[in-house]
Amino acid sequence: FVWCTSTGEAVLKLRAGGVEQAGVFPGGDRVFTCTGGEACSVWDAATGERLSMMATGAEFAFTRVDMSASGRHLLAWGGNSEVEVWSVAGSVKSCFLRSHRLGISDVAVFPDGERVVTGSFDRTARIWKVSGCEALHELPHDGWVSQVAVLSDGALVATMSSSGLVSVWLGGAGELLQ
Repeated sequence: FVWCTSTGEAVLKLRAGGVEQAGVFPGGDRVFTCTGGEACSVWDAATGERLSMMATGAEFAFTRVDMSASGRHLLAWGGNSEVEVWSVAGSVKSCFLRSHRLGISDVAVFPDGERVVTGSFDRTARIWKVSGCEALHELPHDGWVSQVAVLSDGALVATMSSSGLVSVWLGGAGELLQ
């Protein structure tokens, strides 16, 4: 269902069985739904028409999906060491973010929608440029990286590791502040 926030009424029912994740695009004109860790669909929020569908090619089904702030990319990840990046406009897989040696634990998208930070069980976080799927910076940790976050202006990245340490990094340079 798509709900009206002012009245609390359902304004649209999408025919997408087995939905495990959903989100609304910036501007509220489109909705995405993801089913069974294998496919995501983009829907017109006013009419309920399916605009596109993207199927994963990952070895493992994804368990989490996020969207870039621009609404141009969907990112899917799960039990393996890669993040799939899909271009919403073309309904095609743009690329994979690959270089972690163990599974991805968390992902955060920068406000510009062009960079992503990933945390992994391999004791690293990485900052990526989404277009081209280029790893920009590797951020080493003493334990596996359990959480990553990006400040609202993208200037800082915070990471937390299994050792209990919270680290703050310059978002553009990947340099440790504290």
